[in-house]
Amino acid sequence: MLLPLVMFACSPDPSPALLLAVDRDEDGEYRVAPRPIPELTDAQHMEGALGDGYRGGRIAIDLFSADLAIRYDEGGRMDLDYDVVDGVAIPMDEDGLVLWTYYHTLSQVRADLNGLGVDTEPIWPIAFAYQPAFVGMDFTSGENAAYLGNGVHLFILLPDALPAVLPLAANPGVIRHEFGHALFNVLTAGDAYALAPYDQLEDPNVTNGVRALNEGFADMIATLTLDDNDFFDLSLPSVTTRDVAADAVADVSMYPANAESYDPYALGTVYASFAWDLRALTSPEEAVVLVVAAVEAWSAEEAWADTDRWAELLLELAVAEDDTLTAPLCAAFAARLPERQTPETCA
Repeated sequence: MLLPLVMFACSPDPSPALLLAVDRDEDGEYRVAPRPIPELTDAQHMEGALGDGYRGGRIAIDLFSADLAIRYDEGGRMDLDYDVVDGVAIPMDEDGLVLWTYYHTLSQVRADLNGLGVDTEPIWPIAFAYQPAFVGMDFTSGENAAYLGNGVHLFILLPDALPAVLPLAANPGVIRHEFGHALFNVLTAGDAYALAPYDQLEDPNVTNGVRALNEGFADMIATLTLDDNDFFDLSLPSVTTRDVAADAVADVSMYPANAESYDPYALGTVYASFAWDLRALTSPEEAVVLVVAAVEAWSAEEAWADTDRWAELLLELAVAEDDTLTAPLCAAFAARLPERQTPETCA
């Protein structure tokens, strides 16, 4: 009697000790290397302590909500294909590299900031959507990663619309930048799921001004925690406009009241560059702690309509820590924000 041959596929270990991910080594070089990701308890399905992932799903404006809230209808469970060779999980396609790098980067920035006394725990867990559909929303096709706040509290990862060297969604700087938005929301709204107070003012100039500081702060988290002034270069070497070590200077056209169509990145880069000036005078670790403290102080003052006030507070906090910084940091402030009145600390 001939028995049919039945083959059973063996599922890989859902939580291997090491997984391939993109990381920055001690020499400042980005490499694909085996990395432990202890918070990722199920690497196949992208589930763990930092949040679970969903493939697809739908992001839409809730037309039945009084404030037209954005909602996410969850997609299916993630299911990555990989093999384990010598104890290292090797992804079978780009999805695994992107998603493991994303999770590893979150693990790293969490450890970095918590180790410096910056509390990131209110952010976790945070779900993420991989390649969701958008309904009733104008979401630029060039986006590769994003953070949705205002009650959604969700990361979005998308395939590249541009021919990047490394997928932007797997760029450690881009991921840390988007994490910076989540941290900014917690610092200013007080809760990961809360509606930020400045968004309730219904003043587009205020909202757009805060967007500039939000983008700048996200760049600060990325550049300072990586100690890399131009993390976009890893994916798009021809794009250098976000280099925070460059000579970014604020002018009136960068403020929302003076712009017909507002670009928050221009003024945000000026703020991030001022933070990089501080890093050059101190250290990346000291600078990131001070920029977080300055956002907390700015939020406590509710100075929503005056984002330059954040830069003054950063100056005050830094000089209070070390008065030898007064002259060089005041010079940097004057160079970055030439239209701003000289702060009392510098007078």
